[in-house]
Amino acid sequence: MSEQEKVVRLSQRPAKRKRRGGGSGGDDIEGRLRDVEASIVAIETQLPHLATKEDLQKLKVWWLCGILAGMVAAAGIAASIASVAVRIFPPS
Repeated sequence: MSEQEKVVRLSQRPAKRKRRGGGSGGDDIEGRLRDVEASIVAIETQLPHLATKEDLQKLKVWWLCGILAGMVAAAGIAASIASVAVRIFPPS
């Protein structure tokens, strides 16, 4: 058989036979659809409690501002301790 004879065009493919049983869950389409709908309802009930992209952006800004404020406060405390230490222990 030549290479050109081995090629089968899509329009020439034989029709697939329907399989019975198989791994698709059988013919209980309505039951499977009910299960999917129940899963979607469960997910949708949790959606209002989940963070959105905007919420995460706001949280990131708060964290960055908090870190910067903490660094400024730490520098202020260190400067005040240093000034007190210079008064107590004057350089010779």
